[in-house]
Amino acid sequence: SARQPAAFLFENVAGLVTMDGGARSASVARKAYTDAAFTPGRTFARIVEELSQCGYAVSWRVVSAKEWLPQQRERVYLVGFRRDLGIEMRWDGVRGGKPSSALRDVLETPRSEAAAACELSEAQWQQLRGQLASFKRWPGAPPCSLSDRAVDLCAKAPTLTSSYRHVSNYTSRYVCEELDGSLRDGGQRRPRFLSPRECARLMGFPDSFAVPPAHDTHATAHFYRQIGNAVCPPVVESVAAEMLRLLEAERGGVGGQGWRAPAAAVEGVA
Repeated sequence: SARQPAAFLFENVAGLVTMDGGARSASVARKAYTDAAFTPGRTFARIVEELSQCGYAVSWRVVSAKEWLPQQRERVYLVGFRRDLGIEMRWDGVRGGKPSSALRDVLETPRSEAAAACELSEAQWQQLRGQLASFKRWPGAPPCSLSDRAVDLCAKAPTLTSSYRHVSNYTSRYVCEELDGSLRDGGQRRPRFLSPRECARLMGFPDSFAVPPAHDTHATAHFYRQIGNAVCPPVVESVAAEMLRLLEAERGGVGGQGWRAPAAAVEGVA
């Protein structure tokens, strides 16, 4: 309220919307991301109310990165325009252009050093095998198989998390087949984690984005934690581009002097 910028953009996990008494419609789960699909909980409703009290017209939408990237990653985006501008966010203008992209589009060369460095150690492989033998999805169900923990190269990757690089994380998924069809099933080669570069690509970072070298285990460990907490630049760029378009179209602009975004504003968010 002290600075009163013309607009703001916040991003957070989708669970923020429903925590503390909210709900998500099961009939539209994983399919539709309109506001009607969610019943905000008390925490999220309070956040929206507080932002509104600061003088902003606030709207929000849960957006999945799968329309831009080969990753199923839901995040809630809150957009606010200063109320005196008379602008409403148009979420139909926020669209991705790669709905058919798949995990195979971001994989390393099968025999690369980076891919080899991400192979499970013998101890990790035995730990994973123990999990598969003991974990049951429901009482009386048969033990899980390696295919249950393998990524599907022809589908969207599951949400990348900050704890992905830990075998103890039951949600982690592994590369068990390379692009050339060679298997990583514990025979000649063990399954592997996604490499830092593959994770960066899943999030939408260009290959010019620096990732730690495969042999630097300390830096790599930090990288996995950070990339799992990052935003997806292409999604943020799309939301921000629509915000800038609406601001530029607003007649009279800020303070009656008109409003123009810097030429590199949209490029800067990527």
